[in-house]
Amino acid sequence: VPFGQYTRDIIGKYQDDGNEGYVDAFMKNVVSEVDAVDKIKPVLVLGEADGSIVYKSDISKADRKDITLIEIPDKYNVIASYPYGILKANADKDAVKAFEAFLTGDKGTAVLKEYGFDVA
Repeated sequence: VPFGQYTRDIIGKYQDDGNEGYVDAFMKNVVSEVDAVDKIKPVLVLGEADGSIVYKSDISKADRKDITLIEIPDKYNVIASYPYGILKANADKDAVKAFEAFLTGDKGTAVLKEYGFDVA
């Protein structure tokens, strides 16, 4: 799962910033690693874990009554990107153009931001 690697990259950056031994100390406190990011949120909501590194977009506004988000400083963070693709063989070119216009327009970016995605 790329997310596990992102987490290791984040804690590695923190260690490289003068925090010797941080990776080992962090990993000693890991009690579980999941094979899919969507399995983390229920564990947090039920109070079965003290915390986790998660995608901000996976924690809804409703979840935030039970989960406090703490932003990772930019110099340590790893930004996951989600490109969109358009198939060349798509038969409905007008629908594709309309969808792309929506995604990149004000309404589409507002929806993405509402669900926790940072839009470039």
